[in-house]
Amino acid sequence: MDEGEHLAIVPMTPDHLVAVLKIEKANQLSPWSQQEFERSLNNPKRLAWVATKGEQVIGFAVYGLVAREAELLTISILASEQSRGYGRELLATTMATLNADELFLEVRESNQPARALYESFGFNEVGLRPNYYPSNSDREDAIIYAIDLALLG
Repeated sequence: MDEGEHLAIVPMTPDHLVAVLKIEKANQLSPWSQQEFERSLNNPKRLAWVATKGEQVIGFAVYGLVAREAELLTISILASEQSRGYGRELLATTMATLNADELFLEVRESNQPARALYESFGFNEVGLRPNYYPSNSDREDAIIYAIDLALLG
């Protein structure tokens, strides 16, 4: 992370949605709708966080919780703030809040920066969802990753 740049990670509120939607639409081929984010805020089985620098929302993460398992449903960092360690800090901080034994996620097969980030945390490939994501040309496979949170201590 850039020196002198303090990142705050706080629970997402409706006041964050305009900024979150802007990031989501800029970064995703098939972005979540405002209604999906609103459902996440109102669902006790979901945890939603934003990363801010000063007053600016620069990223977010949303998790789903079922029994003792968690799933990272979406995570994104503002394009101009990527490759500065903010995604790593957002992921590490929010993972530490999960009351779960395992964490799962799906990532586009072609998203090498995200895959490298997840693998650096100790996530392991556990499956494949063929043709899961829409792409510019057709569909793209999703790689399923998992990590045993108990091992992170």
